[in-house]
Amino acid sequence: MASERWEICWDFDDTLMPNTHLYHGCDWRCGLIICEALGTRSTRPMDVLALQNKIDSESVKELGFGRERYPTSWVKAYQELCGRIGAAEDPAVSARLYETARQFQYGPFELHPQAMPALRAVQTDGHGLHLITVGDPVVQNRKLDLTGIRPMFDSVTIVERSKEQALADIASRAPGRTVMIGDSKRSDIKPALDLGIHAIWIPSNTWSFADLPDVRPDVTLQSIGELPAALRKLVAAKPH
Repeated sequence: MASERWEICWDFDDTLMPNTHLYHGCDWRCGLIICEALGTRSTRPMDVLALQNKIDSESVKELGFGRERYPTSWVKAYQELCGRIGAAEDPAVSARLYETARQFQYGPFELHPQAMPALRAVQTDGHGLHLITVGDPVVQNRKLDLTGIRPMFDSVTIVERSKEQALADIASRAPGRTVMIGDSKRSDIKPALDLGIHAIWIPSNTWSFADLPDVRPDVTLQSIGELPAALRKLVAAKPH
C-alpha cells in the first residue's frame, strides 16, 4: 500500500472501455443508406464520411457530447449532399439514418481486458479512484451499469463538455497528489496540465480531434496494463 493517498482520476470512453468502434459500425451502415438513397448520383464513400465528421465535430460547439449530436450529424450530412445534387430530401431516409446512427448508445459495452486489474491494483495501493467522463448522462450511466464498473470508484462525475471543474474540485483536496489518466490530449491531458495536475496519456484510436503536439503529458503509456507500475513510479518520485 502507498505511504500516501493520491487521488486518481480516470477517463472512461476509450481509456477503460473501447467505444469508438461502435461509431465505426454506425458510420458504415449510415454511409450505405446514403449511397442507396442517392443511387447513381452518390458521391465517394470517403467524401461522405469526411462531410459527416466535419459536421459532427463542429456540432460539439453547440450540442456538446449529447446523444442527439451524432445521429443529427448524419441527417445533416444527407441533407447537404441532397442540396449539392439538387435532389429533394426523403424524410424516410432521414428517419432511417437517425435511427441507425443512434444505435451507438446501446453497445455492446465491454471493458478493456486490463481495466479491472489496473483499477484493483491502484485501489490496493491505497489511492482514491474517481471517474470523470464526458457525454450524455443517460448513455454514460447505461455504460456504467452494463459494465458494472461504478462500484470501483469513490466518485463518478458525468459532464457534458469540460472536465476541468471536476478535476479542479478533486485536486483541491489533494494538492500535488492528483493524477488524470486518459486517451485524449484535448479532453483529458490538457485540462489536467492547465490546472497543474499530473497527467498520464494512453493514446487510442479515438474518433475525435487531432493530436496536440504542444501538450506534453508527464507519462505516456502504450496500454492500461502498464498503468499501476507507472503510477507507483510517479508517486515515488514525488517529494514527501
